Amino acid sequence: MHSVSRCVLYLFLVAAALQSSAIAQHGKLDRLTLPLQSVPAACKQVEGSFPADSQTGLLSQYQLPALPPIVAKHVQSFECNGRKGSIFYFQYLDPGQAYTAQGFASALLWGLDNGPSLEHPTQLLRFDNVLVAISFRNSAEEIRRAVEATHRNAMALESREVEQLNKALANDSGDVAARIAMGKAFLDDGDPDKALTQFKEAQRRGWKNSSPDAYLTNALTLLGKMYHQQGNHPATLTALQMAVVFGPDDAMANLLLADEYLENPQSFAEGIEYLKQFVQAGPHSATQTDVAYYSLGRIYTEMKREKEAIDAYEQALKADPKDHQSLNNVAWLYASATDPQLRRPAAAVEYATRAVEISGRRDANYLDTLAEAYNANGQLDKAIEVIKSAMVLEPGNHYYRDRLQKFEMSVSQKSER
Repeated sequence: MHSVSRCVLYLFLVAAALQSSAIAQHGKLDRLTLPLQSVPAACKQVEGSFPADSQTGLLSQYQLPALPPIVAKHVQSFECNGRKGSIFYFQYLDPGQAYTAQGFASALLWGLDNGPSLEHPTQLLRFDNVLVAISFRNSAEEIRRAVEATHRNAMALESREVEQLNKALANDSGDVAARIAMGKAFLDDGDPDKALTQFKEAQRRGWKNSSPDAYLTNALTLLGKMYHQQGNHPATLTALQMAVVFGPDDAMANLLLADEYLENPQSFAEGIEYLKQFVQAGPHSATQTDVAYYSLGRIYTEMKREKEAIDAYEQALKADPKDHQSLNNVAWLYASATDPQLRRPAAAVEYATRAVEISGRRDANYLDTLAEAYNANGQLDKAIEVIKSAMVLEPGNHYYRDRLQKFEMSVSQKSER
């Protein structure tokens, strides 16, 4: 039985960590950042990060999996009357996520104190989809008032800009640049559904991006993941397609898009075209190339296009000879392809054995493929031995029991001849 599931995200945890650590200040955070002329007279700007306590330090490092993923983050630090502190800004996809983050951060920062204290002085402010942590042991109230005033000014500016964009769209419904700008504005305001509507319309009208945008790439990738979790395939595709437009070299955006195509049969043809373009647009890392060709192999397999599936898996193995999923899947095809001319029983045993060895003989699915490879070679005793090993790993799986009966029946029929 060939493998039919794989999480591309698992292979790219490192890429995701690198991406999240490099999120740039942009959009709404540009406007919320405290202007130097608004800084209290007793404070001067300094470089670095200076949380007032260890809990705020954890929050600022953003290493807490219980918090929602951030779209953008920024830090400002000041020395006030000889003591340093920082303002931490976190932007989320929508106000609901910011609210969740605020509740978690409140419990983390204050515990049972229900608010700032001498021991834990950090204050929290929430502006729609942005959470601000003001972490100072002195001058905190002055800085808080300055931050709140900056937010009021930012809201007034955003209101004027949105009004201008609405006029542009009303005067020229084909102005795709205005739609992209409006999409950015909706993302900044924490209204991803409206943002996606604008991006989708710009995409429909043939808009092409001219320069990468790390902020939008990250925001749209997170948006795609959110829609995927909600089971909204069309919205997921639109968000991830736009993420790739704004970040053509972003590994996470590209591979999440490939995974989305893979999970939806109605998108197979579009997915094949996308994956072909992706590999041809290289160079890519070995892992990216491997996963792209693996995804192509999976789609071709589901479409019963066995020759193309085999070719794709072989290309994946050129990129990563230890890709046990591709080894397993191509071994299954070599053992049991519908077209007899595609079968290579000896190669099936070789590839399946490598997959089993790489997995440490802990994957029943791989053992089943090896059993089928032995069956294709007429080595029924070995097929029975291996399928029994699969049954040990998954004793409740009736499929492996049926496979054992099939092999044993073949042995019986062979002996009766």
